[in-house]
Amino acid sequence: MRVFRFLEEDSGAVTVDWVVLTAATVGLGVATLGAISVGIEDVSSDVATQLSGQSLSSSFNSAFNSVVLAASNFTGGDLGGWTGASVVDAGGEMGEVLYIDQQQTASLDIEVPEGATNATMEFSLYGGDTLDNEDAIISVDGVAVAIATGYHGTMTIEIPQIDGTSVTAEVVVEQVNMGTGGRYLNAGDSKAEVTINVADPPDDMTLTVYSDNSHGHSGDEFWAIDDVNVTAQ
Repeated sequence: MRVFRFLEEDSGAVTVDWVVLTAATVGLGVATLGAISVGIEDVSSDVATQLSGQSLSSSFNSAFNSVVLAASNFTGGDLGGWTGASVVDAGGEMGEVLYIDQQQTASLDIEVPEGATNATMEFSLYGGDTLDNEDAIISVDGVAVAIATGYHGTMTIEIPQIDGTSVTAEVVVEQVNMGTGGRYLNAGDSKAEVTINVADPPDDMTLTVYSDNSHGHSGDEFWAIDDVNVTAQ
């Protein structure tokens, strides 16, 4: 029997065959849909079982991206939010740095975003020329977290133990002339890389560096900082 005739016929056994065939096709579709529905229900049940009793908050917290709160290398005299100090071109490898004058305090106010669990402050600390047992006192919110002492091109650093705050400070250069022009080039300079981590930081913090130098100047002896980077995680 030709297919088109089979499809167009509307009487007798042909009609019965067509009805049976279409019913079978519909039945197969319903059965297939039922199988898919059961499969989806099984998968959703498995997912629900895996997620039940699980906390997702830790995953979202760990996804908190690192946010830069302050960054400056003082190029072009830009203070980068610091107050109480000035940018000086020390020449040579130092270049432009934040120079902290005699018994002055350089300050940086920091706003920490809500939800941050850690704040990190990084910078380079320079001891210039003929410092003779004079200190640079680094503090967070008025609490000293590191005390650097310079002596004729060398540097030592004391780190008090403060709850919730950890500090690493590595002296990477000593007795090397890193600046040029109008300075005691034979005295040598020192440099340390400082990192301060504050756990569960407050919404507002202040980072300060105080120069205990009582008689020097930028052409003689001084403390300075450079390459500041402050982040929250």
